[in-house]
Amino acid sequence: MDAEKPLQVIGVPNAFTAIMAEKTGFRALYLSGAGVANGTLGLPDLGVTTLGDVQEQVRRITGASLLPLLVDIDTGFGGWLMIGRTVREMILAGAAGVHLEDQSPNKRCGHRTGKTLVTAGEMVDRIKAAVDARSDPDFRIMARTDYYSAITAAIGTLKGPLHGGANEEAMKLIDRFETPDEAEQEILRMLERKERIMGFGHRVYKEKPDPRSDIIKAWSKRIAEATGHELLYQVSERIEEVVMRDKGLFANVDFYSASLYHMCGIPTTMFTPLFVFARAAGWSAHIIAQRTTGRLIRPTAEYIGPKPRKFVPIEKR
Repeated sequence: MDAEKPLQVIGVPNAFTAIMAEKTGFRALYLSGAGVANGTLGLPDLGVTTLGDVQEQVRRITGASLLPLLVDIDTGFGGWLMIGRTVREMILAGAAGVHLEDQSPNKRCGHRTGKTLVTAGEMVDRIKAAVDARSDPDFRIMARTDYYSAITAAIGTLKGPLHGGANEEAMKLIDRFETPDEAEQEILRMLERKERIMGFGHRVYKEKPDPRSDIIKAWSKRIAEATGHELLYQVSERIEEVVMRDKGLFANVDFYSASLYHMCGIPTTMFTPLFVFARAAGWSAHIIAQRTTGRLIRPTAEYIGPKPRKFVPIEKR
C-alpha cells in the first residue's frame, strides 16, 4: 500500500488474468465472489459458492502471481466459527486480505435487488470473529457495509486538505496575512520551496478557469464590501494573481469560497460539512438508483434538460 497511493486493486477471476495483471504493472489483485461464481462455476453470484470453491481459486492465483490478493469471502460462509475457519484457510492459501459483508446468509451480488442486511451487532460479531482468527498481523480484513455507513464513510473521506477540506486550508493561508504585499512575498517563498498552495488547479479546467469560480469570486468581493472585509478580499486577490503569474494555475471553487464562507460567519471547521450537505442527496440518489435498477452507476453524467433560460425577476413573473 505504501508503493502506490491510492493502491489500484484489479479484479482477476483466475490465474491467467492474474499473470496478465502483474505483467501490465498492477501491484495488487482482487478475487470477487462473482468472479468465482461466474468465471469458475458458470453460476450467478447468489450465494452458491463454498469456501472450498473460493479457496481453490485463491491457491491457483497465488501460485501464479506474487502480487498480494484481496479475496471476497461474501458473508464468511457461515456463523462465527466458520468465519474464523475461512480467515485461517485464506491465510494458508496465500491471500493477503479478505472482505466480509453485512448481508444475510442468503446473500446476493452487490448490484442485485432484494438484498437484506444483518443487524449492526451481528456484523460486529462477524468482524470480531475474523480478526480473532487472524494469525498474521499484516493480513487485511475489510468490512463491506450498509447505505448509512457508506454515506458516513464518504463524509470521512472528505476530511483532509486535498478535496473536501481544501477551502479550510485556503482560509488558514489567507488568514495569515495582514497585507496583500505580505501575502505576495510569502506565496513567492512557498512556491520557491515547492509547497502546495491550496485552492488552485483543477483536473478538468486547465486551459480556462472554472466558470463557477468567477461567480464565487464576484460574490466574495460583493460581500467583502458589504461587511467591511475588503482587506481579506484584497489578500485573496493578490494570492490569485501571484499563483497565476508564476505557476499559470487558475483559482478553483475552493479558493474564493473560503473567504466567502468566512464572511458569512461560517466557522472554518464547518467548511467540509457544508461541502457535504450539497452532495449527500446526490450520493443517496445514486445508491437508491443502483439498488432499484441493479445497474452500476458510472461516474459520468450528461445534462439533457432544457437549455439555459433568461432569469425573470420575481416581481415580473
